[in-house]
Amino acid sequence: MVVEDNPDIREVLQLALSDRYSVTTACNGQEALDLLETHSPPDVMILDMMMPVLNGLEVLQRLRKHALWARIPVIVATASTGLRLEDFGTFGLLRKPFALDNLQRLIERAVEHRTG
Repeated sequence: MVVEDNPDIREVLQLALSDRYSVTTACNGQEALDLLETHSPPDVMILDMMMPVLNGLEVLQRLRKHALWARIPVIVATASTGLRLEDFGTFGLLRKPFALDNLQRLIERAVEHRTG
């Protein structure tokens, strides 16, 4: 699942990942949570931090409180330089702009971690 408010980034990620994965997208945190309510949890979530309606930190807080969602590996994608992986307790942190091959490697590790 790609949760990103920028439509260009969201589209690029969906196109880049759809040859290997089934990709669901959401344009804000609330839409992501709504999708989680009606669909199976994704193997990985790529989560932007700065979004309208419900930001990435609020999404993470809600994921952690839900028994099924708490196990979703989350890769945070952010332009902020002041954030660290330890700040979120997530699987990975990518600074925007990032290389797609770095994202691919992180996704592969997250999928292995979840299924292994």
